[in-house]
Amino acid sequence: LTQLPGVHVLARFYAHETETEWAALAERLHRLHSAGHALSIVLVQDRQAVREPERWRLFVRTVLEAVGTIVDDVQVGQAINRTKWGIWSFREYARLIEVAAQEAKRCPGLTLLGPAIIDYEPHYLLGALKKLPHDVHLGGVGHLLYVDRRGAPENRQGRHATLEKLAVIRAIAQLSPHTDDRLIISETNWPLAGTGIWSPTCSPYLFSGQTVEGGVDEMTYGHYMIRYLLIALCSGLAERVCWWRLCAHGFGLVDDRGPEAPRKRPAYTMLRQFLVRVQHATFTGCPATPEGVHAFRFESPECGTFHIAYAEAGARERGVALNSDRVEDACGVVLSDYDGLAPASGAPIYLFSS
Repeated sequence: LTQLPGVHVLARFYAHETETEWAALAERLHRLHSAGHALSIVLVQDRQAVREPERWRLFVRTVLEAVGTIVDDVQVGQAINRTKWGIWSFREYARLIEVAAQEAKRCPGLTLLGPAIIDYEPHYLLGALKKLPHDVHLGGVGHLLYVDRRGAPENRQGRHATLEKLAVIRAIAQLSPHTDDRLIISETNWPLAGTGIWSPTCSPYLFSGQTVEGGVDEMTYGHYMIRYLLIALCSGLAERVCWWRLCAHGFGLVDDRGPEAPRKRPAYTMLRQFLVRVQHATFTGCPATPEGVHAFRFESPECGTFHIAYAEAGARERGVALNSDRVEDACGVVLSDYDGLAPASGAPIYLFSS
């Protein structure tokens, strides 16, 4: 994280863990806060949290007493539309978030996010918001939005790709009386191919001879990440996107199998390049491009006008008719042989003009 200056950090506290583990994570968050990172947290439930309300209250109170003054917002719950996460009805979630809202009053100015729906199931989002206690108001919708876990972020589910899904979710936030008009994407990623039982595309147990299919290669993973960020943030529909996660073998920016020497994947370098270029830049529009080609224009005090462009797979024309003196790939390497075409691989490129 020291090489990702100023990046917003989201951390999860798990109800099933111990107070010792909560304290250790809280201590790390205080160090990150001192280093200048903005922070958010997620309060992750389990089935016992539903069955033992006082246990959940102790968890929430302990965490908020430890970090409530240094975090910007708290997402209450995780993937509540999946029973494996411990919640079996909207009423159960309503009871959990009511407790969290009561405890959050001890931290003036703390914002609650929810209801933490995963994937694109807007009917669940509507239902969960409708069942919120009447005295609970959210500071925004916190949503775990995956798109195509084996394909590009521009791929459609019915009529809706990433952009349209964001628009529907944001519209719900605008119309609901239970939340402010804000949308935070609190989790997304792509599973990595060849990572075995660590991949989120499979069960944590494999039978003898069973193989795991699905996932993308490491370069494609990074390309899809940058494309997702461009779509979500430049649309103005999402205020923030949290990439899950920094370190994990099956889906992280860093491969953590070697704890003494964790390996940075290409996506880590791509994210660092993206942050360096856009951190102080202003998105100003999308110039006209051929079908299947996308370009995003930015104005930066350091770089002046620059564009980030890419082509979807199968685009018939990949020409990028933009003046540029220097072109860099997604990792920041100068492309001395740039031919005026967006790469067929779908890789984003940076085009700078003096």
